[in-house]
Amino acid sequence: MTFARWVTGEAIAYAKCGLNATRRAPIARHHADRVRVGVLLVHGVGADRTQFSALADALAPTGAWIDGFDYPTARPFSTTLAELSRAITQARQKADRLVLVGHSLGGVLLSMLVQGDDPPPHAAGLVTVCAPLHGTTRGRLAPWPDVRGITPDGPHIRRLIETRHRLATWGQPILTIGADRDAFVAPVESAFLEGHPTLRLEGSGHVASLFDPRTHAAISALVRSRF
Repeated sequence: MTFARWVTGEAIAYAKCGLNATRRAPIARHHADRVRVGVLLVHGVGADRTQFSALADALAPTGAWIDGFDYPTARPFSTTLAELSRAITQARQKADRLVLVGHSLGGVLLSMLVQGDDPPPHAAGLVTVCAPLHGTTRGRLAPWPDVRGITPDGPHIRRLIETRHRLATWGQPILTIGADRDAFVAPVESAFLEGHPTLRLEGSGHVASLFDPRTHAAISALVRSRF
């Protein structure tokens, strides 16, 4: 893929996200009755749940309960994690088991929960999309203190690395997805976890990954496997 095509792909993806946010594109796929599997989508820096509109459409045929979690980027991670934990607990009213999907910072936050002292008991899997699981130097440019802590030597990433052994006892499937043209998570290997399935999106970018059919297919397959 040429540089021009990559730039165009990212620009189109950003435009789609902007349009979805403007029209408040719905992503919820709620079922009248309780279902066996649900999906909770967690966005990245400066975004909201509407960025997952295309992914929610792709996941709808699985029959899963689908919704998103919104949070302000400027808020301390501790506050966001507490509210995210409550949202996961509340989702149990709709789904017996919950697949957690996070893009960018959303993937880092979900990893912090799963690797924490009290991981969500009914989580059925974790998917991270273009999440800097080993840190990103771009974090140094952030105006928010906690986001600056996701650099490779930052406190949040150090903690994730120290607690990564807990994933072995967590026992749920984990899929990490990265894009080789990601301008925010570089090198792309920062988005992957050794010992777990990975998907490398050749020619795709940070935001374009959310609209990539390969992303949709991989996440749909994992969700179906949890029914």
